[in-house]
Amino acid sequence: MYRLQVVAGPDEGKHFDLTRGVNYLIGRSKSRCNLVLTDLDVSRIHMKIEVDQEGNVTIIDEDSRNGIYLNDELIKEKTTIVTGEQFKIGNSILQLIEPGTGEDSLQKPLSGNLAEDSSPPALDKKGGSGLQYNRSLPVFHNLTIGRGTSNTITLDHPQISRHHAQVVYRDGQYQIKDLNSTNGVYVDGVKIDNYAPLIRGAKIKLGGSHLIFDGDNILYEGKYQVGMINQKQALIIFTIIMLILFGLFLSMTAEQSFFSSTINFLLGTVQPLGVLAIILYFDREALQQPGQILKVFFMGGLLAIIGSLAIQLPLQDLPFFLGTGLAVQARIHFIISASSEEFFKLAAGLLFIWINRSPKRLADGILYCGAVAAGFSMLENFLYIAGTDSPTFTAILRNILGGHEFWGIIMGYFTGLSIFATSTKTRNLYLFIAFLIPYLLHASYNTLAGVDMLLGAQFITLFSAGLAMWLLKTNLDQRL
Repeated sequence: MYRLQVVAGPDEGKHFDLTRGVNYLIGRSKSRCNLVLTDLDVSRIHMKIEVDQEGNVTIIDEDSRNGIYLNDELIKEKTTIVTGEQFKIGNSILQLIEPGTGEDSLQKPLSGNLAEDSSPPALDKKGGSGLQYNRSLPVFHNLTIGRGTSNTITLDHPQISRHHAQVVYRDGQYQIKDLNSTNGVYVDGVKIDNYAPLIRGAKIKLGGSHLIFDGDNILYEGKYQVGMINQKQALIIFTIIMLILFGLFLSMTAEQSFFSSTINFLLGTVQPLGVLAIILYFDREALQQPGQILKVFFMGGLLAIIGSLAIQLPLQDLPFFLGTGLAVQARIHFIISASSEEFFKLAAGLLFIWINRSPKRLADGILYCGAVAAGFSMLENFLYIAGTDSPTFTAILRNILGGHEFWGIIMGYFTGLSIFATSTKTRNLYLFIAFLIPYLLHASYNTLAGVDMLLGAQFITLFSAGLAMWLLKTNLDQRL
């Protein structure tokens, strides 16, 4: 009866036929969608298509991250489409056609400001620099440019913001929009304020990168690296050096030998850095902003530690919290320690999400809350080892049983969902869950560990780790 065909995007040429009285799902999920797309900006389940018995075709947004655009307008309600109409999801454009009508029925997305007899612009090379426009990308109705790998065009340059600019089709022509970038957007040498029209041959400058709009394509240079090492390698080297210096400094104040305390301090970095590395493995785009990661890791962890100590130190000596046994440990950790630590970790994560001026991603919750929790865990390990004469075995055991990083991932998952909540009630519910689950796991773990029920504490850690890894994978599926 009808056919839905991808006419532009990574899956151009892919199609499937529609039958009366059947509903279809479109997205990246191979297990649930009828038309599976590989477009990075398409959600797992992006939209639904309904075909009734009379042959009417309607499209419905399934709470997707980037929405559905019909005639360059974002549609929020159930909308009927007819044969020949195109709509856009992510960076893909789909068209409803009748099978057997041939390729002539397929329409290429319109390009703005093109004259039929105009010729492509000459590709400039900056004097002596050897700048080559060695890549090109067709212009669709929503193309983003920036340092982050989720953009349509990724420019790995230190003066490029994570989400720097966007090319959109509005008012009958293509225009470029500055996404509140640090260094601005220049078109033909003039810095733009918000939007600026793009005509054929327009020269675009973003930070230290130069692009050309030729009417059909954006021509741009390849990825940029500085010196012998790139930013990712510099982040790793800088972090290792700082941790070693910090550990050596604190080891001088520990109540044990210089060598053993240094080993213990280094052991205190193993799990926090290990779990942080797992987060970055699942969120490769985060490595495009190394300075932000370091700030969240160290400053976020420090803010959470200071806030927690400000609550715990005045309360821990009250008679209600003195004594031994399971009941006392439960009072201490359910009322004081777990509640204050999880609250301030969540507050620090939200603070850095708010400070980050770039457009938000679902993954930002795990990145920021996970990094804060990892920094908190490492600093807490340092304080614990510096204040005791614990042997190396205890330091190893503490790392194996620790759960702050896993609780941070769990917290971050629901915090990320709250960023994109469509109502205040839903956002507050996600934030409450982001606090509640880590708080209950944390308090239970501390209570059992406080009465030497290490087997039970380890079970909670393993459960937390499994839940955290599952949520990481779920988050990956939702955003890739």
